[in-house]
Parts: sequence; C-alpha cells; structure tokens
Amino acid sequence: MFSEKCFSYVNTIATLNQSDNYFLLYKSNHESPIGYITLQNFHPTLNRCDLIFFIDSKFEKLGYCTLMIREIIIICFEKLNLEKIIAKVIPSNKAAKNILEKVNFLKEATFCNEILTYKNELKDIELYGLISEDFDIDFDNSPNKTFSI
Repeated sequence: MFSEKCFSYVNTIATLNQSDNYFLLYKSNHESPIGYITLQNFHPTLNRCDLIFFIDSKFEKLGYCTLMIREIIIICFEKLNLEKIIAKVIPSNKAAKNILEKVNFLKEATFCNEILTYKNELKDIELYGLISEDFDIDFDNSPNKTFSI
C-alpha cells in the first residue's frame, strides 16, 4: 500500500489535475498501487505531451519505475502516435534523471526559478525530452519484474 505521505501526495496531484491521464502501477502480488504516471499537456499540433511519474519509496531502485516509463513511452509513440515526450525534473532528483536517461531521454534545457514548491520555494527545473525516432523499441536493460499498468 502507498505510505500515508505517498498516498496524500498522489491524491493531491489527482485532485488538482482532474483532466490528465493517470496510469497506476501495480506489482503483480500487491493489492495497492506502488506508483503512477501522468500524461498531461497534450499538444495536438506538435504531437507531444508531458510525462510525470512517481513511485513509492518502498519500491525505489528495484527497476519498476523504469519498466513503467518504458511501457508508457511505447503507448505514446506506437498507439497515440506522439512525436515527443517531455519530462521536467528538479536538478537534485538524481534518481528521476537516471531513469529518464536509461530510456534515452536527453536533457534539453535548464529553467531557473521555474516552479513554486509546496513550501513556497522557487526551484529550477531541467527539461528532458525524447523524440520518437530516438526511442529504441527493442531496448531492454530492465530487470525481470512483473507489473501491470
């Protein structure tokens, strides 16, 4: 089950962004979600969207998030025919940046004082992008895990 802090965060995000597309990650032998992905800001002319992801701290560094993102990328490029996926990351979030780089996202830019945190602090963000032609559908360096979205 999501830890209380994690559940509160996910619930707040879902409440604020009711028009987005949410995918919950379930471990095969686990009743409750262990993470989620949100696809938002679909831009029909440029054929792109933003990707946001989160995994409960109990399931970090086990490969689930990488697998989850890889599957969503396939959906975005193969089923939704998108040309680009964008992810915004706070520079101190090394784990998120490593995950994005594992699936071929490239850092494109840094924006200073771009977001306001729940603590009312301005933070920089780094913009990562992946265009469809740079994604290798056969790429597989992920651990053998069973999950469903």
